[in-house]
Amino acid sequence: MDLFFRVWDGCDSVNGNVCEVSMHSDRRVTADFRVTSNVNLLFPTGGEIIPAGSQYTVAWDAPLNAIRFRLSGPKGCGIGTRFFTDISATCDAPLLQKNKNNCFMKVIAYDSRNKKIGYDTPDSKFTIEVVTITSPNEETVCTGGQICPINWNKSVYVPATSIELYYSLKNGAKWSRIPGIEKLSPDAGTFNGWIAPNVSKPSTKCKLRIILRDSEGKIVGRHISVGTFTIQPVF
Repeated sequence: MDLFFRVWDGCDSVNGNVCEVSMHSDRRVTADFRVTSNVNLLFPTGGEIIPAGSQYTVAWDAPLNAIRFRLSGPKGCGIGTRFFTDISATCDAPLLQKNKNNCFMKVIAYDSRNKKIGYDTPDSKFTIEVVTITSPNEETVCTGGQICPINWNKSVYVPATSIELYYSLKNGAKWSRIPGIEKLSPDAGTFNGWIAPNVSKPSTKCKLRIILRDSEGKIVGRHISVGTFTIQPVF
């Protein structure tokens, strides 16, 4: 079992593992250690949502005899396969057209003889998010002829200048464009101007689609709502 140094607190300055303090009166300086005998991935461990186009830091713990690390992940998650001597790495989340939902990291530790001494990879996946429709969702019931608010999350790093919204009453088999959003900013995150279509009976297989375009009209983001929502007739 090894003690793993994490961080100093209360220093005037820190250089690597060295804490520098000027003493003019009583001072409290603490060092944070963790006990570790295994390789442990600290971030991301699954469930995180990382904006496309942003930078994020992968971090892990390892025994003291680990001096070299192999970090790898699926294509499109911003890492590929790279080697490091530190216990963290800065990664670039790529700009994609749609969300990447099956991202994960695997870290393998090697000692001074290049012998593998441990590894870790989480069971859960994290997401590189371009744009996501958050509502309507599977629990939403809209009424035909009435306003049905639309909400979405968008990475601020995606260079979108225009937005298109579509709805489907047939689980995506046929799409109709939603009007009135020509001047809406893609970063607005909400549109309260959609009047749900009138239906004669409940439509339970409704979906939404969002498309983001850049200044040249190229698609830089797209998403289809997860699951289906319902539009009911006016009673």
